[in-house]
Amino acid sequence: MRLGLVFPHGSPFRQTRTAGLSVGVALLALALAVVLITSRSGSGDSAHAEMVRLAEEATSIAAAEAPGSVLYLLAYAGGSGLYTFRFNDSIHSRDVVVTGPNNEPGALRWEVTQQEAPSADRPPPLDVRIVQKSARAILKAAASASGASEWSIGVHLAAERTSGDLVWVASVALPTPGNQGTGPPNRLRSIRCEVDDAASVSSIKCQ
Repeated sequence: MRLGLVFPHGSPFRQTRTAGLSVGVALLALALAVVLITSRSGSGDSAHAEMVRLAEEATSIAAAEAPGSVLYLLAYAGGSGLYTFRFNDSIHSRDVVVTGPNNEPGALRWEVTQQEAPSADRPPPLDVRIVQKSARAILKAAASASGASEWSIGVHLAAERTSGDLVWVASVALPTPGNQGTGPPNRLRSIRCEVDDAASVSSIKCQ
């Protein structure tokens, strides 16, 4: 004779078992969703998270230098890997520029400079938290579209003055062809690559 446990309908043991299975299924679904989101995000999201984190760090630096200053431009240099955040201090009619981070031992993490009497046609304030792309993603797209190496590209982001749309611009330095070795050394020429933050990076245009 086999012995077993029989739970009558309405038994608290049966209800607990059923509830446990439901919770288990829900947790499994949640775990699968996290795995899918992580696998889809890739390294681009980590670059974006780093950019936002550094913008917040630079904002605190600028606030200590000039309380009430507002961020209006972000730039990234492919050669150095450094960010530049430009803030407007309207009270003193100046710009506060925060560049970094420098991770070398003994060096200042952020360099802070000021520019008096900034340009009057400054772009609108920039909220990096709502930016969809990362500077590194734009850098890679500009390198792919132009054929240039990433170290020769600088990227900046600002809002359009009229529409307020966020636009990425990459400045690319390319060598000009020489005169079959008889002319002067190759010089650099600049081209401009541009893409809206809301558009796909593959739609970047260079000219």
